[in-house]
Amino acid sequence: MSETAILYRRVSDEEGDEGYSLENQRDRLRDWARREGYTIAAEFEDNGWSGADLDRPGLDELRELVAEGGISVVAVNKRDRLARGWRVRHLREEFEEHGTRLVALNVQAEDTPEGRLQEHVLDDFAEYEREVIADRMRQGRLKAARKGRLLGFRVPHYGFRFMEDERGKKVGYEVVPEEMAVVRRIMEMVALEGCTLYEVSRRLEKKGVRTAKGGVRWVARVIKSCISEDVYLPRTHAEMEELVELGHLSVEVLAELDSEERHGVFWYGRKRVKTYKVRENGQIKRRTTSTPRDERERIAIPVPDSGLEPELVHAARDAIKDNRRTPISHDRVWQLAGVLFCASCGRRFTKHTTNYVNAAGEKTYRHYIRCPEGVRRDYQCPNRKHLRVEEIEEKAWEFVTFLVLRPGRLEDELNREIEHLRRLIRLGDPEEEQGRLLRDLAGLGRQRETLQREAMDLVSEGLLDRDLLRRKLTELDEREKELEKELANARATGERIEDLEALKGELFLRYLYEGPEMLHHWTPEQRVALYRRIGFRAEADEEGNLSATWLFGAETFGVPMESTTRCSPCR
Repeated sequence: MSETAILYRRVSDEEGDEGYSLENQRDRLRDWARREGYTIAAEFEDNGWSGADLDRPGLDELRELVAEGGISVVAVNKRDRLARGWRVRHLREEFEEHGTRLVALNVQAEDTPEGRLQEHVLDDFAEYEREVIADRMRQGRLKAARKGRLLGFRVPHYGFRFMEDERGKKVGYEVVPEEMAVVRRIMEMVALEGCTLYEVSRRLEKKGVRTAKGGVRWVARVIKSCISEDVYLPRTHAEMEELVELGHLSVEVLAELDSEERHGVFWYGRKRVKTYKVRENGQIKRRTTSTPRDERERIAIPVPDSGLEPELVHAARDAIKDNRRTPISHDRVWQLAGVLFCASCGRRFTKHTTNYVNAAGEKTYRHYIRCPEGVRRDYQCPNRKHLRVEEIEEKAWEFVTFLVLRPGRLEDELNREIEHLRRLIRLGDPEEEQGRLLRDLAGLGRQRETLQREAMDLVSEGLLDRDLLRRKLTELDEREKELEKELANARATGERIEDLEALKGELFLRYLYEGPEMLHHWTPEQRVALYRRIGFRAEADEEGNLSATWLFGAETFGVPMESTTRCSPCR
């Protein structure tokens, strides 16, 4: 019986590294497997994922397959294709626990002290190289901002575009008169005509005005930014001098400005932004989180005069300063909020409430749920149905009743999901996994104390480089953060397993003592909690027909055609 191999490839962005695109990696790995006589058990890839992130869809599947056993080798083109720094050693040790070797085509290191040293040097260098590149990029952007240069790494504000030098490099803003006229009109509608942000968006869309990215949909957040961003507020030279006194602008940059002209301000470093990637419905999507920086850290970059009157800008800002989001819940529990989607475009349905005065003179509310794209004036989605919430909530509950009142089937699926979650844990048991991680964290703490105690003497004697010591301590800190992340994931998985076990027992006991009628008396809050616990998801099509699924692992159960869970159009 020939040995089996898993082939893994990764690039950190969609274009791929020079000479290491996904196609190149695939061809080299397959040639190697054919030449060495391995049977390819599976191939996995991660496109657009960093090697510093162990939470990758392809890597997760690879680790799960290795844990099942029977895999001889995991092969990669380079060690940093699998992971960077200490992470690749962590994965290698994990593979070895299941009898699997890690092979990198660019390294033919033997299983000797010298070979392991060579691997450690390569791993450390890859991590060092990544940190150096990231630090140089941060320092380069910061240095350019302090010199008053606006780099072209973002979408320009509406009404501006980037200028380019003779080499095609973006060097700063210039005004786009046609778009700036739209910004002026936005200011006038809000400041002089008293329009709401929604009314402004409606008028712009009716006229066919395009957004900064060429879209046709204007949202209140974008319109609000046109009013609140300082790039649109012209400042005199005296006002720019005040920014110098506050430390936001350097004297050298101020000296380069024409004292007779006005300038707007682009604020660099207002927020500390962290970008990460997530998996949603099998697709990789980019998400960001941001936290405000201290105002003293912000850097003012002068931009050309927008041509707007400061009085107009301030009047528009005063008009929206007290804006608050209108509440639409009306003291009711929206049972399908977040779990009902459009069958045509995939967008999550949104709430909608109308009111009227009945014959008795009382104000009455009607609650609907609808596709946000289908109700827009350009009808980007054909699903234009407004669904009465009360009716569709009951029809969704019929689907859950169909599932839960079959305890044998429900227990089988809950057991399957619990087993799937256990396979995701390295040791199979959440408590044992948490114990292992806590021991590893304690070991890291002791290792750090020993390193700090013994290394300081070597540094003072000149026998150990201080930068090397700092890198070792940084590596320990990063390893500690990764272990803490794994510990949090293990705890979350353990809590999920406990929740599913408890759900299985609760539903069985209720069915045993209350009978088939048990679900008809549940409150809306209980229904929402059950939807979350069983992974409920519903879709409504153009005719108002409702289909629903519950998701356990990769298996999906649809609504039987002959059952009452297949809904007729809601009216």
